[in-house]
Amino acid sequence: MGTCSKIDRRCYNNYVISMENISKNKSFWFLCLGGFIVFATMLLMIKTSNIESFDNFFGTIFVRSETMTNIMRGITLLAEAGSLILFAVLFAIFVKDKRDGASMLFGLGICAGINSVLKKLIRRPRPSIEHLVVADGFSFPSGHSASSMAFYGLLIYWIWKNCKNVMLRNVLVAFLGFIILAIGTSRIYLGVHYPSDVIGGFSFAIFYLSIYIKCSEKIWAKK
Repeated sequence: MGTCSKIDRRCYNNYVISMENISKNKSFWFLCLGGFIVFATMLLMIKTSNIESFDNFFGTIFVRSETMTNIMRGITLLAEAGSLILFAVLFAIFVKDKRDGASMLFGLGICAGINSVLKKLIRRPRPSIEHLVVADGFSFPSGHSASSMAFYGLLIYWIWKNCKNVMLRNVLVAFLGFIILAIGTSRIYLGVHYPSDVIGGFSFAIFYLSIYIKCSEKIWAKK
């Protein structure tokens, strides 16, 4: 009986592990394909000039004020290159497992580099309305949106894996998700990006992150 019980427990544990792996694979393909499809759709609509009504509608719903402008400028600073590099370095210094820190730094750098190349290939001009912050280069996909999704998205993934307190984990994930959305919104409000640029940046980063996390789990595998 004791031997049978041990075998049953072992079979059950293997079953649970296999179900978790299937669930992870489904999530991977959902995020990977979903991000790619949304990005490709935005790009196709931009290239065929079928995006103007969408951008004009969502780009003009904001009522600008001095107070809101200052808030949005503060929010957008959370995705400036200098800020994200500082946050990533601090994470790498203080995180217990230095492989997590290295993965964060590499992930952010690769995403920013690919996004910069995409901008130069697509060459979409920025909106012609007044810019409330300085913004150079091309518009699609939004670099701030992509980088914020890459950095804060990786941080969300790390918290989800390592935070054992369920309530604290959920609060932190919700807060970081709000920060990501707020950064994208700030780029539209400040007049330096179209809504489709922000969606393009988010969707590209989701597509990128799904692949990067899958690869980094093998490269930085904990033994």
